[in-house]
Amino acid sequence: MLPKSIVVATNGMFTMAGGKKRALAEGQVLNRDGRLTSPDGSVVPVADPDGRIVSPRNRTRRLLDGQILRLSESGVESTDTARIEKRKVVLFKDGGRLEFRAGQVMAMSDGSRIDASGTIAKRDGSRIALEEDELHKFSGAGDAR
Repeated sequence: MLPKSIVVATNGMFTMAGGKKRALAEGQVLNRDGRLTSPDGSVVPVADPDGRIVSPRNRTRRLLDGQILRLSESGVESTDTARIEKRKVVLFKDGGRLEFRAGQVMAMSDGSRIDASGTIAKRDGSRIALEEDELHKFSGAGDAR
């Protein structure tokens, strides 16, 4: 028996928590724990496009963009970083890469802000100016936000 939030139709289409209909590919199997097993042996949790996932304990969680979970359901910490590459600020935040546009400012999980010139304004009011190819790691990033 599948978790209550997963409904499979006789035509091989399935939905999770009333979300978008999706098709099972040839040889894929939906397991009782809500995981999808593919013919190549890979096993992934069934997650809705909005980032919801049903755990083996039948709990529904909403994942952040780029967030990774272990099979034990504990989060894998990610580190948000910024650097200047070819005179452009490049931010790696929540598992994604973002190149800043002129005038753009981004708030970080540790309370600091970084702008398109590479200036980081920390929560305490201090400032850091990034140099070309210098990598800055932001504290406080990860699963416990």
